[in-house]
Amino acid sequence: MKKNYTLVLTFLLFLGNITAQNFADITVWEANTKSGGKFIGIANDQYKAEIVIDELRFEYEGTKYELDMTNVNEASIHLRNDSNTVYDDFISEHPELEYKYISEIELIALQFMEDNSYDTGIKFYMNVSRVKSEAKAKQYLERLYSNYSKYLFNTQTPAMLVSYSE
Repeated sequence: MKKNYTLVLTFLLFLGNITAQNFADITVWEANTKSGGKFIGIANDQYKAEIVIDELRFEYEGTKYELDMTNVNEASIHLRNDSNTVYDDFISEHPELEYKYISEIELIALQFMEDNSYDTGIKFYMNVSRVKSEAKAKQYLERLYSNYSKYLFNTQTPAMLVSYSE
């Protein structure tokens, strides 16, 4: 009996380690801009996220990128199988800070891709942007979608621990 108990306990611990390796607890933040776009970013904790948001608020005050509303969530994000950390999955425009700006047009196209189909999002993007090559639009939007959809569309999960809005 003791041997079976030890075997079951070992199996459960092993299964827990495998499951834990596929998820990362991070702070995901988003800041809507007055132009309709959105900055999204990740940080180790809420304090570091608020520092980046304050820097963006100062840098873009009075421009079309001026921040309108911010939201900070702690969430578990599923990692790709080939990545070691959530930072490997998140591709930032800034060498030290982890954030990305996505325009209103790109957000709408990504939402179409999430809700309907890739083709609908690509056609919308081509109709309202200067990009006329379907191959370039597809490549760009697929890269945006694969890199950021989990942050844009998956931050309100049951695993959310804390929500902070300003």
